[in-house]
Amino acid sequence: MDIGLALSFVTQDRDWIKKIGIAALLSLTVIGAIPVLGWGVEISRRVINGASEVLPDWSDFGKYIMGGLKYLAVGLVWTLPLIILSACLGGVVGAAVAAMSQDSDTSTIALILQVCLGLISLPYGIALGLMIPAAAGILAATDSLSGALNPANAFKLVRANLGGYILLIVVVSVLGMVGSVVGTVACLIGIFVATAYVNAVSGHLVGQAYAKARAGMPAA
Repeated sequence: MDIGLALSFVTQDRDWIKKIGIAALLSLTVIGAIPVLGWGVEISRRVINGASEVLPDWSDFGKYIMGGLKYLAVGLVWTLPLIILSACLGGVVGAAVAAMSQDSDTSTIALILQVCLGLISLPYGIALGLMIPAAAGILAATDSLSGALNPANAFKLVRANLGGYILLIVVVSVLGMVGSVVGTVACLIGIFVATAYVNAVSGHLVGQAYAKARAGMPAA
């Protein structure tokens, strides 16, 4: 994993200000963020394929929309079980808390349910953090939504390059926090510029992680 390259490749492009600027403007809205996600998938694709120009322009807008929708679909499908479980247990806990004044045992049940939810959601969230970047790599390499939705495919990649995917999460998380602070200082608009930049760096790292994982996997 070449972290330095992932952080610097954006500014090596002669039109990087224009490309990042468009991504930042699109990030101002929820709908606009969809093609920005697809743009990040395209960056991953170019890294995987060894393209000479890694930072894409915005001429293929429809492709980026489809890529962003596919990326969101993976995240939604994989997060849905946790959402449903949280909603069900949350309703039970809410009812239990409302009845606490009438039954002291109810508070104990509510606490147990909350602990159970935490014990389930924490490891599941960590697993999602590792698997979704792997799924994004599959989308970039194959453009197959079904292949990206199959958790077995993502798990194979994570197992083949666990350290790389952990490093990816750490770098993107730290970069996101730094970008939020800097963006806030820069009259808030800087947050959207930082979002575009972090998305580009994340896309580069996803491509690197996928390529390294595939290189370490036995030939089919």
